[in-house]
Amino acid sequence: MTNLSTFIIVLSLLILPLWSQPSAVTVHNDLEELAYSFKNGSSKELSHYFGSRVEINISGNSGIYSRNQAEQVMRDFFRKYPPQDFNLLNRSAGSQDITANMGHYFSLDQRFKILIKARSEKDAFTIFALDIIKD
Repeated sequence: MTNLSTFIIVLSLLILPLWSQPSAVTVHNDLEELAYSFKNGSSKELSHYFGSRVEINISGNSGIYSRNQAEQVMRDFFRKYPPQDFNLLNRSAGSQDITANMGHYFSLDQRFKILIKARSEKDAFTIFALDIIKD
């Protein structure tokens, strides 16, 4: 083996683990885009972050939905409570790959607390549960 091929192998072994870790920048960007989808009431944009199954609880009315069903549930929510603003308040990591994020959603005369439970998978932010509670 030549010195160059040894160098390339060693370098690739050092760099490979970095590619398999979720990037903090990517997760931050995903959270910003997520906040944007709530501010605009875009169930379609929001659904890009849904896992294959999503638990949604809207003020005690709870269910587990497929990605498409969850998009429809959120579309109905946004129609019933059109957005005026959304503030992402708390960004916390529960473990290495699970996060819980709290936000306030403002509609015409309603305010909701929104708890977003997600995991980081393959450099992606995937929502597995949403709790939406009237304030």
